[in-house]
Amino acid sequence: MSNGIPQLYTFSGQLVDRKRREGDTYVGGRLSEGSNTLTEEIPALVQPLSSKFMREISQLLEGKRSSGWIVVFCEVNTFREANDKTSTPSDILIYEGEEYEVQKVDPRTGRRLRHDKVFASLVD
Repeated sequence: MSNGIPQLYTFSGQLVDRKRREGDTYVGGRLSEGSNTLTEEIPALVQPLSSKFMREISQLLEGKRSSGWIVVFCEVNTFREANDKTSTPSDILIYEGEEYEVQKVDPRTGRRLRHDKVFASLVD
């Protein structure tokens, strides 16, 4: 990954891991589970879900717990959310030994700072 957001790297000092699961496929009429790929030590800035962020994702909170959420700022295209049209599963973000499922990725592209704002909920 290129160093697209040096300011966040400098301030955060935090590292997260990403578990990416490829979608299940059918081979010869039988279900074949997708493989998992683990990417470790991704520089990021991790914050708890504040009331400001809660307003941004109120539709995601419907039917889900409001505790156990984090907001992660990282390089663009580091994480992906689920896509039902392509049967792509969400990435799992691992932070401080806990697994969080990526619920929403909000890309921010400005003149000086390009990053993703990732909302993730704790996996039970």
